[in-house]
Amino acid sequence: MNSVAIRVADNYYKLEFTQDKVSQLAIPSPSSLKLQINLILNDKKLNIMDSEYNELIYEIANRFKKFFTFLSYNIAININENDNDRSFGLDCSCQVFNEPTITEHLRLLTINLYLVTSLPTFEFDDLIENWNYLLSSWYLYIETQFPFCFSYIGRSYTKMNLFWYKKLMIDVFEIEDFEVVKILEILYNEIIEKYTVAKLLTTNNKLSRYDETFKRRDRYTTSVVKSYPVRILKDEELD
Repeated sequence: MNSVAIRVADNYYKLEFTQDKVSQLAIPSPSSLKLQINLILNDKKLNIMDSEYNELIYEIANRFKKFFTFLSYNIAININENDNDRSFGLDCSCQVFNEPTITEHLRLLTINLYLVTSLPTFEFDDLIENWNYLLSSWYLYIETQFPFCFSYIGRSYTKMNLFWYKKLMIDVFEIEDFEVVKILEILYNEIIEKYTVAKLLTTNNKLSRYDETFKRRDRYTTSVVKSYPVRILKDEELD
């Protein structure tokens, strides 16, 4: 299990994650990519049965839902009072790969978020801000490991190119039996070299050529980051 941790004053925040052992060409499972999220305060895993933290669990679950909806998934939140194995789950149905593809599938990813504190109470805004920092760091990494599952631009780029590749093979060359995995290998290299957040952080190019909905709010800046939300626990609509 991989992890990243920070200390803020007397509080310690940590993120652990693990996922299926599959290749970097993996796409989301055709049934659904399942995310298991555990919220842990001083070694206590939060559960919906604990009324003290009900609102916190629902709030964070809905913020995760907004982000993964933005990544072109249909999301179902699973919060079950009889489920002691996780705080909540997300069933992510992929809207990019709408048919089975001959490649490996990522089926399960687990994220554990910790707060260790000696204080009797904590500020919700501080918790969200520091967990979001860890999640953003996780995202920058996981996007490069499984771009077909987690890269916003990579997934949009793949959807567009797969559509035209299939149309060309079927309508022009009249070939219906072709290996999609070969085009995925080409697209993977393109995404990693050009279209991850880490790469976009180094460029001033506009994103509007890929998605017109992401327009700069600050007309005086040329940073692509202003057009690309990297906050996973965002407190407003992703727009």
